[in-house]
Amino acid sequence: YLERMAKEAGIRVVSVDYPLAPETQLPEILDIAFAALCKIADDTPDLPILIGGESAGAHVSLSVLLRMCADKARSSRCHGAYLCYGIFDLGMTPSQRVFGDQSLGLSTEFLEWFYQLALPGLTPEERRLPSFSPLYADLSGLPPTHLIVGELDPLLDDTLFLYQRLLAAGNDTKLMAYPEAPHGFNGHPTEMGKHCNASIIEFLKSRVVKA
Repeated sequence: YLERMAKEAGIRVVSVDYPLAPETQLPEILDIAFAALCKIADDTPDLPILIGGESAGAHVSLSVLLRMCADKARSSRCHGAYLCYGIFDLGMTPSQRVFGDQSLGLSTEFLEWFYQLALPGLTPEERRLPSFSPLYADLSGLPPTHLIVGELDPLLDDTLFLYQRLLAAGNDTKLMAYPEAPHGFNGHPTEMGKHCNASIIEFLKSRVVKA
């Protein structure tokens, strides 16, 4: 898919192989991902930067985007972000808490286990610090953002809440919520998956042209 994205959107795609929990905990993961983004920005001073990811990758993308926008020297470099069914509240939104053990790729128990690996020993409220849960950060001044989620995803509220907060902060934001679609639905050859992936490519193309 990254090859298709590069070809059809006419962009250079860099995939960052950041470390994972439990070997590496979340603060260090985000530091490494941000260092990679800064290196890309410094090595391509004349090119616009677009950032994006899916699930935990969307969390990492938004977290490092917020750091980039807070950096005065680099704040104008990022021209857009696409975030697919991301984890934006590690304290757990209502849809995460009530989802239970439905077999649609994720479960409430799995998400809690995952958070304990990434931030061991912290309470749900402590995991809501903006540095861990970007839903609670200052979201003003972000570039145009393309949000995608399936309505059968336990992370549905993360995207819905983020959409409202981005709008309230005055950002150019688009939301696409797909009916009867589970977590990771665009990885399957369904019509909704194809539509989702095509919308990402069109968004990236539009941001390259406007840059």
